[in-house]
Order: sequence, then structure tokens, then C-alpha cells
Amino acid sequence: MVAANMTLGSEHNILGAYLIGSGFIAGISNLLGLMAFWWYPHVLCTPSAIPEVALLLSDLCVACIHPFSGFAAIKNEWVWGEYGCQLYGFFGFLFGNFQCLCVPFVAFDRFIESDAPPLLKKLRTKRIYARVFVLLFLLTFIWAVTPLPIIGWA
Repeated sequence: MVAANMTLGSEHNILGAYLIGSGFIAGISNLLGLMAFWWYPHVLCTPSAIPEVALLLSDLCVACIHPFSGFAAIKNEWVWGEYGCQLYGFFGFLFGNFQCLCVPFVAFDRFIESDAPPLLKKLRTKRIYARVFVLLFLLTFIWAVTPLPIIGWA
């Protein structure tokens, strides 16, 4: 039995336009956020800037891959080949997962800033935050490159 394509071409065009448009808007928004940190370097001197910049960068990278799926939706097929599919999945998982790790850390940083015990406030340094984010990125990278056929992806 052959699976029939049950979607209309107009649905793919709408979805593709949405993905391209949202990727463009998200990319511009994240670039503006990064430029704000660039224009006001005294803000970068705080430990809170590290998780915020990491979140902006990872969100920018996710926004940059939106047009690939948008163009594929308009074309009604994946046009980037097998290697493009692997890269798209790798970078989507890498930066999407890193975002999922950045958001709780931003919330944790806000807790430390506002209402944490003094012991936690002592740990709020740029050096410690930078090390934590390097470890978070390495953890995400290991999950992205490790073939795990037992779980379902490879």
C-alpha cells in the first residue's frame, strides 16, 4: 500500500512561509539582543550575562536553520539531500537541547540574584558560570554526536 500525500500544496506554502518568516524574525530579534550586549559592555561584566548570551546565541542558531525546513515545505520534499538532513538534525538537536539547558539556568541565576542564601551568592562568578556553560555545551554535544540506536536515533 502506498501512502498518499494528504496535504495540499497551499498548506505547504503557508507552513514554509511561516518557517522562513519566523526564522528571519527570530534571527533579527536575537541579533538585536546580542547587539545590546555589545553596545553596553558594562552589562557583559556581570555573571548574568553569560547565560543570557548563551541563550541568545543558541536561539540564533536554531533560527538560522528554520529556512531549510521552510524551503523544503514549499518544495514539498527535502531538497538538501541525505547529508543536509543529517546536519539539519544534528544542529537542530544540538542547539535546541542547549536552549533547554540554558533556560533553567537563567531561572536559577534569577533566584540567586534575588533570594538566594549567601553561600550560593558566593558561587555567582563569571568564571564559575563560564565553566558551567562549557560543561553544559559539552554535555549537549556528546548527546548530539553519540549514536544511540537503543533509544531510537543514530
